[in-house]
This record gives sequence, structure tokens and C-alpha cells, in this order.
Amino acid sequence: MRIIKFSIKHLSVLLAAFLLFASTHSALAYDFVVGDLYYSINSDSISVTVTDRNSSLTGAVTIPANVTNSGTTYSVTAIGSNVFQNCRDLSSVTISNSVTTIGNLAFSGCTGLSSVTIGNSVTTIGISAFYYCKRLTSVTIPNSVITIGRGAFSNCTGLTSMIIPNSVTTIGGSAFLNCSGLTSIEIPNSVTTIDASTFKDCSGLTDVTISSSVTTIGASAFYGCSNLTNIAIPNSVTTIGGSAFKNCSGLTSITIPASVTIVGVNPFEYCYNLETIKVAEGNTAYDSRDNCNAIIETATSALITGCQNTIIPASVKSIGNFALAGCSSLLSTTIPNSVITIGKYAFLGCRGLSSITIPNSVTTIGRNAFSSCSGMTSATIGNAVAAIDSSTFSDCSRLASVNMGNSVTTIGHLAFSSCRRLTNIILPNSLTTIGDAAFYCCSDLPSITIPNSVTTIGNSAFSGCNSLPTITIPNSVTSIGEYAFSGCSDLGSVTIGNSVTYMGYNVFSGCIGLSTVNWNARSCRDFRNFSPFNDLTGIRTFNFGKDVEKIPAYICRMLFGLSTVTISNSVTAIGDFAFSGCECITSITIPRSITSFGEYVFSYCTHLSDIYSYIRVPNDIEMGSAVFNQVPVISCLLHVPKGTTQLYSQSDQWKDFIIVEDLDFGDVNGDGKVNVSDITSLINMILGIETTNTSMADVNGDDKVNVSDISTLINMILGIE
Repeated sequence: MRIIKFSIKHLSVLLAAFLLFASTHSALAYDFVVGDLYYSINSDSISVTVTDRNSSLTGAVTIPANVTNSGTTYSVTAIGSNVFQNCRDLSSVTISNSVTTIGNLAFSGCTGLSSVTIGNSVTTIGISAFYYCKRLTSVTIPNSVITIGRGAFSNCTGLTSMIIPNSVTTIGGSAFLNCSGLTSIEIPNSVTTIDASTFKDCSGLTDVTISSSVTTIGASAFYGCSNLTNIAIPNSVTTIGGSAFKNCSGLTSITIPASVTIVGVNPFEYCYNLETIKVAEGNTAYDSRDNCNAIIETATSALITGCQNTIIPASVKSIGNFALAGCSSLLSTTIPNSVITIGKYAFLGCRGLSSITIPNSVTTIGRNAFSSCSGMTSATIGNAVAAIDSSTFSDCSRLASVNMGNSVTTIGHLAFSSCRRLTNIILPNSLTTIGDAAFYCCSDLPSITIPNSVTTIGNSAFSGCNSLPTITIPNSVTSIGEYAFSGCSDLGSVTIGNSVTYMGYNVFSGCIGLSTVNWNARSCRDFRNFSPFNDLTGIRTFNFGKDVEKIPAYICRMLFGLSTVTISNSVTAIGDFAFSGCECITSITIPRSITSFGEYVFSYCTHLSDIYSYIRVPNDIEMGSAVFNQVPVISCLLHVPKGTTQLYSQSDQWKDFIIVEDLDFGDVNGDGKVNVSDITSLINMILGIETTNTSMADVNGDDKVNVSDISTLINMILGIE
């Protein structure tokens, strides 16, 4: 006998395969077949369930009351799950009086089904039982039915009428979702709960009668019933879920009965024709004080739902999430000084608002609070607000002017995104963070002053602000995110502050007008392969200021149009490939402060004709490999300090140049002479009036330019030194 050994891994695979097979075929189990239907004998041994059907079944089908097999007659009591699912050629179904249960998904996707007769013994219609039977126009539910399952008739778009009998106690969520042809519905006295999304998107529904037994109207229960013009909420209702009547654009008035104790997040959002909202007298949880046309939570004085005629009472402390969202006909509103909090999405889509003033009492504004208020032209933000949250004013396409309070520390991501007409905004000195895409596509913004308090500018913060002519990053900023100013096509010059240590890739991508960069970052991290200025061939001038200690790797790589580079006397290191491929540079000045070059720093600077090196001892410099790779050394003049020719001619990466010993450290102004005019230039450099040729200004060679250099220069002129 041969013994076959299986590893644990093999057994696991076989077990998984078996379970998959079992689960796939369990629904198809049957005991016998009669005609086109497959039957399984129930545990009572006297009844059966229809479990499958002939795959070629078409036309009309009748579920019989009884069926005989091998001389035994069985009562048919159930239609199992999925039995007729996607039987698209099925045209009509008659269910006998013996059947008590229609299983989950039993007839779902039977798109050709136009007629159903349900026997008077059925108690349960399962989950999604008739889902997407789009040709079904009417169904009579017998008095025997107790439960209509979740999604039972959802997407039956051809259904025009439905009578729910008094026997029904439970209607599952989404039971009639998107039955867009349904015009009227009456909730019987036996039902206590209209579950979530039960009649959502029944856009043809014009008449709804809710019985006095109903206590709960679930979230989104009538969402999108756009032709519903009137709804009477009975005094039995205690709970109205969030978005219960959202997008019921035909509603003009609503009364909340005294019985209601719970109201979810704005049940009437985007009911933009709603003119009046009233809470009945005697309600202990909510009120409509001062005839405000709103629902106010009495205990907290929070306005939770409003309409186009809402007047916010002076006693209100907060405006809730979505409270006035979609009130597109709201033309003006006054937020009183009592308000402390404005919730998220509070005024979302209030297209009629032309301006908003947020008083000094408000400390918190939620995200998207005024998003898509497309008619708004001005906004004033009070002095108590510390953060403008995400997307607060996004897509306010006509917003032109923003007056921001002096307590704002954070502008969140997308806060003013796509405010295309924004032309006037002053950022306060309290501001520390400008979030991702905060001013994305503010295409008309003509200028922006970033205060010296800001430390972080997020990704894409000003991307698409194509009217900005210049940008100055203050010395407080340490981080600039990726694509921060991408697509600012009119940007001509940029000044980077001295504290920037991180700058993301492609910060200025698409800034096709950028010609001048003033770089003052003391020690920014190296870039790899792609710099913030990648592919900007229009840059002509790059100035490295007096605070710069390190020029990052790759920073100017492949800037083919770059012709003028100024490197201050503070720079000690130049990173790998920093100027590689800058083929328009013809002259470069290397200050005496340099102690190290990375690899390939000036490689492929093929038009370089003059190098002015103020380094006194070249062999003391740390040189990366191929610093001058492909530079035309046989024609390029290397200008060096007087008395250093021999040192350069003995240094590997310098010796092949044409060495010219013509640099004099007293010649501050570079006119070839050392005289009184150099003293004037030196003083101007110390004062910061002049910034060029600072290598010559360090007359005494202590790597600093200060008053002591003036004394040394005077002595040189007098012949003392």
C-alpha cells in the first residue's frame, strides 16, 4: 500500500478548496425536480422550498401550492434565496397561497418581470427580493405580510403604485430606494419606524401619508423626493434622522410636532425652496424662538436647521453642522455676537449670500462652512478665530476680498481653493501654517505677503495662482511643500528666506515666467534628481545670499537658460550636480569661503569661459569627482589670487585650466585698482547696499566682511600692508 503524505500547507489548501466548493453549491442543493423548478424537502418532511430553477426558464411561472414526488405530496412553503436571480426573460410570477416566505434576492435582477401575484400566506418578503425589477409596475402586498426586507423593491423604477397593508410591522431600510415612478405611499398604522433610506430618491413621489403609529423617521428616509411638496409629520414621531428630507426641493414649509425629541443632522438640507420652519408649541427639546424660521435645540441654543428665511436669534450660541446647507435662496444673514461656534458645512452651497461677517465672539469655524457660496464677494473673519479649517471658503468663485482677524494661526488645506476672483487678502502676523492647496487656483490673486510668523507652507499651497508676479518667503519659514507655487505662470522673481531647511520637489514647476531667484536658505536639505526649479529654462539669474552656507545638490541642474550666478562669501559647500548642465553660464565666481565641492558640480557647463576663484590653497579644498567634467578647460580662463598660480597648477582638478593670476583682495569694486573707491564699496557691502563681489571684500582673509576689513584696506592703500 502506498502512503501519501500531506504537509499542513497542502491540507490547508485542500480544506479551503472544499469549503469554497461547499459554499458555492449549498444554495443549489435540492431533493427532486418537477418541471422547471428544483425543490428541497424541509425539516418537517411535509413541506418543500423552491431552491433553484431551470436555467432556460422564460415567460410566466407559477409557484404551486403542492408538488408530488415519488408518490408523496408536499406543500410548497418557501421560495429560497437567489432562486430566480437575473432570470431576465421571466415575465410574470404567481405565488400560491401556501408560500409564507420569499427569500433574499429571490427575483432580483429579473428585468423583464412585469407582473407579480403574491399569495395571501406570505409573511416575509426578503432582502432585495425584487431588486431592480425595473418593468414591474404594480405589486399588491397581501394582508399576511409582516416584514418587507431591506431593499426589497429598490430600483424598481417602473413601480407606480404600492399599497402597504396594516399587517406590515417592519419595512427595511432602502426597501423602495429609487422607485422613481412611485407617486404616492401610505404608511399603515402597524408600522412604527420608517427606516434609513426607505424612500430615498423616489423622485416621482408627490403624496405621503404617515400614520400616527410612526415614532421614527430614519436617516435619509425621503432623501431626494424632489416632487414632494407637502409632508405632515404626526405627533407620534419622536425622532427625525439626519438628511431625512434632504433634497426634497419641492417642500415649502414644515412643522415639527411637539413630540419630537431627537433631530439628526439637518433633515432638510438642500430643501432650497423651504420658506418656513416651525417647531410646535409645547416641544421641550426644540423651539423656533423669535419666529426665526429654524429649529433650535433649546438646551444648548444651537441652531440645527434653517431655511431661506431664517433669522438667527441673538440668543443662539452655535450654528450646527449643515444647518443652512443648500439654502441657495438665502440672500443675507447676520450672525449675532452670541454665536461661538459655526459647524462644518453650516452654509454650504448658500449661493445667494453676497457677504458674511463673522463676529469676534466666534472661536471655531468648521470645515467647508461656507464652501460653494458662489455669490459671496466679501468675508470678514473676527479676531477670536484661531484656525480657518479645511475648505472653509473653497469654491467661493466670486469671493474677491477677505478681511482676516489677527488671531488666525492656521489656514487649513483647500481653505480658499478655487476662489478664482480673490484679489484682496492680508495674512495676519499671527499666522504660522498655510495648509496644502490653501489658495489653490486663486487665479486672480495679484499679490500676497507672507508674514514673518509663518513656518510652514503646504503642498500646492499657491498652485495655480497665475497672476502672482513675485513671491518673498520670509525668514520664519522652514518648510515649503511640493508644488507649492506650481503653475504660477506670471511669477517673475522669487526670494527664499534664510530658515528654509526643507523644500519639496517641483515647488515652482510650470512657473514659465520665472527669471530670477534670490536664495537665502542657510542650509537647505539636498535635492535628488529633481529640484524645486526643475525644467524652468526661463531662469536667468540665481543669487545665493549672504546667509547661505550650503548650496544644495541638484538645485540648478539642467537650468539651460541660467546665465548669471552669484555666490556669496558665506557659502562653504556646494552639493553634487548643483550647476550641472547649465550650459549658458559663461562666468562663475567661487568665493574664498568654499571648503568643499560635491561631485559633478559644474559638469557640462560647456560655455564656461571664465572662473574667478578666490580660494588661496586649492589643495585644502575637498573635491568631489569630476567637478568640472566636460568644461572646456583648454579654453577656459581660471582667474586666481596673486601668488597662487603654482598651487593651482599642482592641483588635479585645476591644473588643466588656463591660469591667470589677476585677483587682488583689495580690489573690492573689481576695477583692477586698489584705491579709495574700494573703501566706499566695502562700506556699502558691510551695510548691505552692495552684494556683488563679496569675495574681494574679505580683505583680511578671516572669512568675514566687517569693519576690520576697512582698517586692512586703508593700510593696503597707504602701503602699510
